[in-house]
Amino acid sequence: MHNIVILGGNFAGVSTVYYLLRHVLPLLNSTSSENSGYHVILISPSDHTYFKIVAPRALLSAEKIPFDKPFASIPDAFSHYKTSEFSFIQGKTVGIDEAAKIVSIRGVRTIKNTFVQYNSLIMATGTSSSSL
Repeated sequence: MHNIVILGGNFAGVSTVYYLLRHVLPLLNSTSSENSGYHVILISPSDHTYFKIVAPRALLSAEKIPFDKPFASIPDAFSHYKTSEFSFIQGKTVGIDEAAKIVSIRGVRTIKNTFVQYNSLIMATGTSSSSL
């Protein structure tokens, strides 16, 4: 199994998962042998993604676009894919061991770390800044 791990569940991460599952993996799986397959794992601290393009419209008119519309559930969006094709892990990436190809994740509701092996790693974590 070839694990493709994507860090970050916002615009870049979710779009990449969608494109891989919809367009790339069907082609790869059709040409690969029976013993190999591809699996996409999305890791994000939040189980919802924020659609920034809709946000200004929602601020202008709550009647036309409800305030919850810019937020979408990640597990719900990919629920029609098989668990052999896609997994979602809600947690914060706390370390990457490049030599062993392992990502260390701290779950949202636990202090224990989980380790995920990857063959391909895509970092789509975006940016953040401290505010006072």
